[in-house]
This record gives sequence, structure tokens and C-alpha cells, in this order.
Amino acid sequence: YEIMPSLVGSEMCIRDRFKGEEEPPCHRVCTCQKCIRTGDIDNVGKTARHGTYFEMLGNFSFGDYFKHEAIAWSWEFLTSPQWVGLEADRLYPSIYLDDDEAFDIWNKEIGIPKERIFRFGKEDNFSVGDERDMVLIGFLAFLDPPKPSAASAIRQLQNYGIEVKVLSGDNDAVVRTVARQVGITGKALTGRELEELEGEELRRAVQEASVFSKVTPLQKTQIITLLQEAQHTVGFLGDGINDAAALRQSDIGISVDSAVDIAKESADIILLEKDLMVLGEGVVEGRRTFGNIVKYIKMTASSNFGNMFSVMAASAFLPFLPMMPIHLLVQNLLYDISQTTIPFDRMDTEYLRKPRKWDASGLSRFMIRIGPISSIFDLTTYLLMWYLFQCQSAEMQALFQSGWFVEGLLSQTLIVHMIRTRKIPFIQSRASWPVMAMTFAIMAFGIAIPFTPFGASIGLVALPWSYFPWLAATLTAYCVLTQAIKNRYVKRFNSWL
Repeated sequence: YEIMPSLVGSEMCIRDRFKGEEEPPCHRVCTCQKCIRTGDIDNVGKTARHGTYFEMLGNFSFGDYFKHEAIAWSWEFLTSPQWVGLEADRLYPSIYLDDDEAFDIWNKEIGIPKERIFRFGKEDNFSVGDERDMVLIGFLAFLDPPKPSAASAIRQLQNYGIEVKVLSGDNDAVVRTVARQVGITGKALTGRELEELEGEELRRAVQEASVFSKVTPLQKTQIITLLQEAQHTVGFLGDGINDAAALRQSDIGISVDSAVDIAKESADIILLEKDLMVLGEGVVEGRRTFGNIVKYIKMTASSNFGNMFSVMAASAFLPFLPMMPIHLLVQNLLYDISQTTIPFDRMDTEYLRKPRKWDASGLSRFMIRIGPISSIFDLTTYLLMWYLFQCQSAEMQALFQSGWFVEGLLSQTLIVHMIRTRKIPFIQSRASWPVMAMTFAIMAFGIAIPFTPFGASIGLVALPWSYFPWLAATLTAYCVLTQAIKNRYVKRFNSWL
């Protein structure tokens, strides 16, 4: 077998052999070509008729045409269930007028009845010139309606702050109609109208328009680039060859499993089902995940920042350690366990309504303003244990450490509920049941530790019952102050998470 690649033209490699000017190494040739129409290459990609590529199968011969094999192979390909699987009794072969050899093959070897084999001559060929003196007998229409879920899916995306635009190379009227059926009724532009615009006028038109028709692959990429330059995050959904460049240019390229290979290779996400509702669900899940990540970062940063102040203040004035290293390790372990359910928490509906971006400057601002709140109540706990419970000597340090251990763990755990929402926790917004169950279980376990043998083994002692009303008052005041500062923070910076 001989492989003959050609980047010039499908017939260029074998033209001399057809003319008899070159002796071929074999007399039977099959071709499998991916072709560009060089005769009208300027229109490639601009119209539905001129595809970027088209595929062609064929066979050639140089004086030894293999009719028997070609006819047998084609018949097997068309009728075998393994391949196309067409019904044999609905196929009608055609042959050249005086090609008796082909007629006998179809009739005697393949078994096609004579009345189903048609002979055609040169006069039977037709061209554009034959399209005259014609009678209109009707129209043939193809209907490819949008999926029933498309309109609701697009409406859902719009409700979450996502602007949906249509970029298509199809006819203007068709694109507008389909867009209107799925609820996209904004300004429409054609590819030719875009070509007439430039500079700021082009940027404004791309921002304002929602429907783009008869656009080329290059124009699709240009539209996406202009939107990105305007600080938009752009997702693009496409499944054709002409969508490959746009899929690569977009921030998030999305295709379907039935798309052409180049489209799937260019995409970041491949949908296994042709259902736009999946996109809406993915957006919500992505924003929920992002929100929970921000929760964890801000909880941890502000809590650690406050604990640093508390330890520094206690170390400066107390004649003993405010908490042993083992106490800090156990406390942090329990606090970390309480946060393991944050990925399963819900987000407020208002948070999910629009896309969010990570703001590193907001973290330091949040940490400086929220972190020291816990230090205030750590200091009140120091004063409580020092003056009310007389923990003023090394002999009483175990009671002091037990009191701060419990207060510190409970305040750290409560901050999960205070930070997770800009609303009033437990009243206006409640955490998911895994978060509620885990945090309250950790709080109960933390209160119980000083009364257990495990607590005694790490140097904690049982707390007097008179301690707990003070603990409840401290935690209540802590929540009230945190909520007040939260409201002030939101009002000033118009953000929380």
C-alpha cells in the first residue's frame, strides 16, 4: 500500500498517473481525504454551505478498475448492521448507460432485480443551468426546536447574574427566532455589521448585543476577547469545528460528548448530557464551594489573629502560663474537627445571586476588625478567673487554664456560625444540619473534658457550677458584639464573605 499525503490538492499526486506519464506502483487506489474547497476558499467558515473542512471517500484506478470489489464493499457498507444498516430493498443502484459489466455485478452477484437498476448517460447529468421552467410543488422544512428545558435554564443563569449571548454562523432570521424562543431578546448584530465597527464603538456593541448571527470563527474569538478585556469572565459552549478557537480563548470552554473531536479537545468541561440545566447547577455548586472556602479562610485567620493577642496579653501579666501547650493542641484539634463540615454548609441565597472574586485585601481588613473581638472576651475571662475565682497563684493555675480552655473553645466554635452569614445566625440564617450537629457536639465535649479522666491527664480540673452562668453571659455578649460589628462592617464595605 502506498500513502500519498498532499497539502495542495487531492488529485495533484496522481494526475501524471492518470495521464499515463508515470507508471504507478499499484493500479488500485482508495482515498480518504479532508479537503478545503480551494475554488471558493474566501467563503470558508462564513456561510453554512462552505464548511471549513469536508471529508471525502473515493477510489481511483489506472486501467484496472476493481468494480467487483468496489460494488461488493459499498453494498456491505450500506446494508450491514455493523455499519450504516440501510434496508436493502430500498436501495436503487445507478450505472453508466452502456456499463453492462456493472449491471451484471449488481444483478447477478449482488442480487438486485433488473427493474431496480437504472442506466444514465451524459444527458442525464444536471447542473445549475437545468434549474429553469420549474414548477413549485411545495416546501420542505426542517424543524429543530430548542429543548424544553433551554428557556428555564437560561432564565436560571440570568437570575444568577450571568448574561447569555448567542454566537452563531447561521442565518440572521433563524438565530433571532431561536434566541427569542429561549428568552434572549436583546440587541442583535450580524457578522457583516461587526466588520464595519472598530475601536470603542465595537467594544460597546459587543457589550450591548445579546445575539450575534452569521459570524465567522475569527469573529467569535474576537467577541470573547473583547468581553475579557472588559473584565468579564467568559464561558463558551460549542460543539463544532468552527467553535474550537473560541473554546480555547474563553475562560471556561464547554462542549458535549457528541461534539467533534477538536471541540472536545479544546474544551475544559464536557457535558455528558445535552441539558443546559447542568450549567445552572454547576454555577450554584461552584459559588457555594467558593463561599465555603472563603468562610474557612476568614474563620481561621480571624480566630488565630485574636488568639495571638490573648496569649500575648496573658503572658505579660500572669505569673503562670495561661494555657499549657497540650491544652492549645487539644483546643485547636477540636476546633479543626468542628470545621470539617463547612464544605457541606449552605450559602445564603443573596450570596449566590452574583459571581464573586477572591479579594486578598479584604482578608486582612476582615482579620484586623473581627479577630480582636474574641480577645476582648478572653480578657474578661482572665479577670473573671483572677478576681472572682481567685486564680492568682501557681497552685490555682489549673483552674484558670480550665476556665479559659472552655471559654476559648466555645467562642472559637461559635464564630463558625457568626462568620458563615452576614445575617443574624440561628434566626435569619441557619447552618446545615452537619455543621449544627458537629459544632454543638464539639462544644458539649469541650465543656465535659475538665470533668473527665482525660482532662485530668492533661492538667485540667473540674470547674465550679458558678462558672457556667458567667460563661453563658460571656458567650452571649460575644455574639451580640460580633453581630453589631458585622452590621457596621457590611454597611461600610458592602461585603462580608
